[in-house]
Amino acid sequence: MKSTLLAGACALVLLSACSAVQAPPPVAPPAPDFNAMQNSLFQETKRLANLVGNGSLSRVEAADQLNARRLAMIGPHPVDDEVFRTYRLLSVQVQQNKITQDKLRITLMNKLDAVRKGYVLLDPKPVKPPVFTNMLLQIYDRPPL
Repeated sequence: MKSTLLAGACALVLLSACSAVQAPPPVAPPAPDFNAMQNSLFQETKRLANLVGNGSLSRVEAADQLNARRLAMIGPHPVDDEVFRTYRLLSVQVQQNKITQDKLRITLMNKLDAVRKGYVLLDPKPVKPPVFTNMLLQIYDRPPL
């Protein structure tokens, strides 16, 4: 009986000592660097444009690869998803010779202007900025959303 009591007392002492040692507080992961993501997406755009230029990829294949990269880096985003749909549709039309590159540029700039107006009214705004849309705005020398 004494050995059982002694063993129980030892176990209590050990358990209380274990609870006194606290684990370090969890470290929050660093905030995503959306500017770096935008720059990376821009570099990928230039790389894919070179492949389209030398005939290694079609415009639509390049658009799809750019979208895959965007989704892998950033994930879905309501604004970027909408802008990408327009971008891809216009790319298909250029590839099929239904519109010119100039028409793509004008239509896409109009879409970006419309998105800007809607984004101002969006409440609450998404936590993540629209990286793809901001990259296109950068290409067209417009301020980011």
